[in-house]
Amino acid sequence: MNESAKKCQVKICQGTACFIMGASQLQDLAEDLPEEYRSFFEIVCVPCLELCNKRQELGQMPYVTVDGQPYADMTREKLLRILQLKAECMLR
Repeated sequence: MNESAKKCQVKICQGTACFIMGASQLQDLAEDLPEEYRSFFEIVCVPCLELCNKRQELGQMPYVTVDGQPYADMTREKLLRILQLKAECMLR
């Protein structure tokens, strides 16, 4: 990746409900990303994304945002798939 290129920011909600519903399994996600993709992402855990009030439109916890786009009912496998697709697009 070009050093001047902007990294994709991934925020993982660590609020109580999200944590209990599975966000705790997402904390060390970078370890599972292929080595060549890791530099594309800044993965951070945040105290709360405040998306619980949008549960009707988004879906269930845990919540994650990828470059500001919210995702619900996130699992480790789903997030890895999203990030791999994003990284492949960034390589083009």
